[in-house]
Amino acid sequence: MGLFDFLIQKNEKQNESDIIDQCQQSIEKIRSDFSYIAEFSDLDWFFDGLSKKIKDQQDTVRKNLISDKILPKNFILSNISSMTLDLLLSGQCCMYRGALNMEGQDLKRLYIYSNTELVKTGFMSQKNAKDDEDYLNEQLRLLG
Repeated sequence: MGLFDFLIQKNEKQNESDIIDQCQQSIEKIRSDFSYIAEFSDLDWFFDGLSKKIKDQQDTVRKNLISDKILPKNFILSNISSMTLDLLLSGQCCMYRGALNMEGQDLKRLYIYSNTELVKTGFMSQKNAKDDEDYLNEQLRLLG
């Protein structure tokens, strides 16, 4: 292996380790931004759990980001959207049919925030974001 090959290999390894750091930085940036949007809860438990999940599954995360050519920020936002949707549709955040408790209201805000940010980055279309929000609202109405 020549010097040039060694430098390329070293740079690729550096970029791979940077991917996880970028994911963690994205989580912290989103957490900070969301703290100004949240009304009832800072959802630290949610962000801490996501951060732990990324750390625990970093090899899989790294592989998926590289193979699918997804930016770490978009990956994190997509995970936030998916995870908040799952939590909201579980019914655990409802006081009664169609009414979210305080934490649920902030999870919904985080869901909408993540989809809005995905639209801004071009990762999601405005129509998909609107359709997803309509779906969530319909499902919440049916839960109880």
